[in-house]
Amino acid sequence: MKSIGSFVVAFVVMAVSAGRATAGQDQGDRFRFSVNTRAEYTDNRDASETDEASNWDFYLRPRADVLLGDPDRALLDLYYAPSIRYRTDPSIAQNETELQHDLGLHAKYRASRRLVLRASEKFDLTDDGSVSQDGSTIRGDRSYIRNDIRAGADFLAGRQTEVDLSVGNRIKRYDEADAASTSDEDRTDAGIKLIQHFSGNTRASLEGRYSLYSYESPGLLMRDFDSILGALGVEKMLSKNLTVGGQLGAQMQSYDDPGINDSTSPFARLFVRGSTTPSLRLNTTLTHAVRDSDAFPFASQEYSELSARADWDTTPHVTLTLSGLYRLSNYDDVAPSAAALAALIGRDETTIAVSGQAAYKLNDSLTVQVRQRFEDVDSDVSTSFSKNTTTLELTKHF
Repeated sequence: MKSIGSFVVAFVVMAVSAGRATAGQDQGDRFRFSVNTRAEYTDNRDASETDEASNWDFYLRPRADVLLGDPDRALLDLYYAPSIRYRTDPSIAQNETELQHDLGLHAKYRASRRLVLRASEKFDLTDDGSVSQDGSTIRGDRSYIRNDIRAGADFLAGRQTEVDLSVGNRIKRYDEADAASTSDEDRTDAGIKLIQHFSGNTRASLEGRYSLYSYESPGLLMRDFDSILGALGVEKMLSKNLTVGGQLGAQMQSYDDPGINDSTSPFARLFVRGSTTPSLRLNTTLTHAVRDSDAFPFASQEYSELSARADWDTTPHVTLTLSGLYRLSNYDDVAPSAAALAALIGRDETTIAVSGQAAYKLNDSLTVQVRQRFEDVDSDVSTSFSKNTTTLELTKHF
């Protein structure tokens, strides 16, 4: 962890130096600082099926951003957000206090009237990982790092034709050998999307994407696979602020393990997003696709997911939010041939998550949020559990 600590220190020094260098140029616009604090109660601390234990978590998360450049030409946003977490009732495997680092950057450069370049980097480090939300990739309480880097280009090929290129790489690494042997992951992908605009607020797209998934696996297990996606899409603006659309296509998977048959699966995504009134914003997506596995020792999962969110500004100061997710994941015929016999049987996992939130804006820089969340996971491949979480959150911008 010494090298990680050095990286954190170097990043902070760089951000401070950049901030000083631009202090004479509208310092308030170049440097931003905020503090988020929250109290969170859960009735199932460990997302356990039988041994449910309640717990209070208290978080303190300051964030510093340094913005360099001109938003109309070239903009670089460097940020650092450490988090301190305190548990009132940790399990024997958990720390009472936890420190997490979140560092990153967002960059955008307009090279010409037709070409825009973009890049982002997000680095997370924690000394005591916790169970993730939405029932996906449930992590043990172990130290890990995660890095996600992406880059892309948007090129205007004609008056009504766009070409979007993107590449990305994501890694996850655990400190402890037993966790690393089953949970270390890599993902690399590259994609191209052609977009053609038509009259009548309609546009069509053709997308191709290649993804390579790699896992660290013990013994003779082979879980790596690659995927090729091809999809046609159409979007239509029903009004100035409301858009509907979708994509239809296919995904082809090729597995390293000779015992897992290569396959072709349908791909579909339908969405509605925008505003029906100035005070009501909607975002609903229905997806069917194949992606990396959330459960060891399986290689991938074919899933169908419905997600929805509505934000309603009841007054200029109060916003109510309701969101939900339903996902059905199928793990049939994607267990490596060297896996235990029990894993070779077809398995499913159903995830339901519902959340309600009320946000009150006291002034332009201070917001209070109250949130209630319910999760239910019914799994044949991992732990089944139900969990309620209540959160009180305060955010102050300086």
